[in-house]
Amino acid sequence: MATENPKISAYVPQVVYNRFKKFQEEHKLSMSQAATKLIADYLGVDLKDETTNQMTNELSSRITQIEQELKELKQIYQDLSEKFDGLQITKQRKDDSCVASDSKESIDKLRNKTDNDSSKFNSELLSEPPNEIQSELLGDQSSRFDNESIEQIHKSASGLDSEPKSRLPIQLNLEKELSEEIAGCKSKPESSPKSELLKEHDIKFDRDTLAGRLNVKPRYMDNKKSELTSEEFIKWTSEKDPDEIGWMSTKEKGRVFYVPVGTLTSELISRLLQKVNV
Repeated sequence: MATENPKISAYVPQVVYNRFKKFQEEHKLSMSQAATKLIADYLGVDLKDETTNQMTNELSSRITQIEQELKELKQIYQDLSEKFDGLQITKQRKDDSCVASDSKESIDKLRNKTDNDSSKFNSELLSEPPNEIQSELLGDQSSRFDNESIEQIHKSASGLDSEPKSRLPIQLNLEKELSEEIAGCKSKPESSPKSELLKEHDIKFDRDTLAGRLNVKPRYMDNKKSELTSEEFIKWTSEKDPDEIGWMSTKEKGRVFYVPVGTLTSELISRLLQKVNV
């Protein structure tokens, strides 16, 4: 271990050296400690006070050094903290800028898409002449859409791009209402002789009759009806039915009946009517 104590070198006879080694071993000291003790005892020097003073000086010096190192570390920490905070602020500003840019871009795209869709709708509305269904609808609904209202709609649609934005919802609502009326007229099912025949004769099978037709036990059919959904039960019955007819359940006056699903031929209806429950 490094020390600031001065160094003493001496050459002694062998007998003195042997006695010195024995003293060192008896007191379990190093050679420097043994030599220091022998000289101090001979000279009457109190090593405890000297050692304490020396250790105090060394500790004081060490503490001062540690404090200086801590001060330097603290300054480094503060510098790094300031740099880190600066990087965080820069990153946050960059993220906010990216979010704002993305939001503006999304809004612009949505606005452009809305304008394009409106222009396309107006072009289609003006370019397509009224078909028979539209003409019939306009004639039947004259109380709601007279000639003046229809002309106003077309004028509004033709001037849509030049009108203020505040009138756009009203025009679109009128056009949407007209389109829905036309779509409703198109989707209205036409009556057919087959459907009229079905409605007139009202084919209904009870539980036992349908089970016999499907060639299964009534209890087994009841279990299937409980296990399956309505669509699955219709499919299951169509697989069991000799004519591949699907059946669905219905209640009438507290009783459960089964009615066929789908379009049936006149011949098949006639055969089924022979087994209809009275």
